[in-house]
Amino acid sequence: MDAESQTLITAYESRLKEMETQMLFLSEQLAETGKPTIPFSEAFRTAFGFLANPWNLWVSDHIEDKRAVLKLVFADHLAYCRREGVRTAKTTIPINALGGSFGVEK
Repeated sequence: MDAESQTLITAYESRLKEMETQMLFLSEQLAETGKPTIPFSEAFRTAFGFLANPWNLWVSDHIEDKRAVLKLVFADHLAYCRREGVRTAKTTIPINALGGSFGVEK
């Protein structure tokens, strides 16, 4: 762009520098997107450790662990009826798959 005012030229240049910095930041973020934060073997071991015995995580003193168990076991929020109590909950696919091996009827 043609600008004769030194103030405008300075403003354009500073805006261009800001945009270049933002573009560099976004390109770095894009490069990191999709990369796993932990190795697959570690995630696999953790997942199967939970599936082997969810009770270990449930008896933890941390409320975050109990919430994680609820999210990993139940597919939706637990439904409650005043007259009948807690309704039958929908479970997640891994729990459904393991249900047959424990002799639990679906």
